[in-house]
Amino acid sequence: ILSLASRTTKEFSLIFSNVPRLSDPAAFIAQLAALPVTNIYLGDKCSPFVGLPHSFWTTFLNENLANGSFEWVEARGMNGK
Repeated sequence: ILSLASRTTKEFSLIFSNVPRLSDPAAFIAQLAALPVTNIYLGDKCSPFVGLPHSFWTTFLNENLANGSFEWVEARGMNGK
């Protein structure tokens, strides 16, 4: 499970699974690491980055979901909303 959290004005978390279904999961993680993401969680590891707006991730995930790259399990505010 890969979880992404952005510390913007409206905090949120994105959790999705089946990353191994990607043709090259390592390259996918490397691409995310190159983006200004607040935190990338992979297992117990976390790397700090600068935040991106929620609209970016909504578009990013929707595009990848349309391609069947992975399954979106959950997307909710950090406060549970």
